[in-house]
Amino acid sequence: MSKVLDKLVSQRILHHYHSNNLLNPLQHGFRASKSCETAGFELREVVLERVGKNQGVCMVSLDVAGAFDNVCWESILYLLGKAACPLNIFRLMRSYLRNRWVCYETQATRVEHEVKRGVPKAHVAAHSSGTLWRIRYSTSASQRTLIFRHMLTT
Repeated sequence: MSKVLDKLVSQRILHHYHSNNLLNPLQHGFRASKSCETAGFELREVVLERVGKNQGVCMVSLDVAGAFDNVCWESILYLLGKAACPLNIFRLMRSYLRNRWVCYETQATRVEHEVKRGVPKAHVAAHSSGTLWRIRYSTSASQRTLIFRHMLTT
């Protein structure tokens, strides 16, 4: 049942974002018909255009290790609220991301730690990872800023 709910919630959130033009059109990760390859092709076109006009080109490429493990849940909830996500979906996500703990227990000790970032491992990563990533790292269409990858450090 969790796989079905995960897919439904992810699709509902993405529908809301698409319907309201909230996803940055320059974002390639986790988008239909876009990939690392299409990002590379678009980047190549921009570079060739600038070189053809005798303009300078500077590029910084980042590969963020553990990106999914560092998505802050408070920022996800903030952005869902800011995007006027349907209240039932917002409440479901808020409930899901609250009161999650990791516990390490041995014969000698027990350690508990509240988790507030990352993609919950019980979640189906194929859907929720991409959805949480899109929500956190998309900018509104009006901001047209090229963002390949950016990590929130809170």
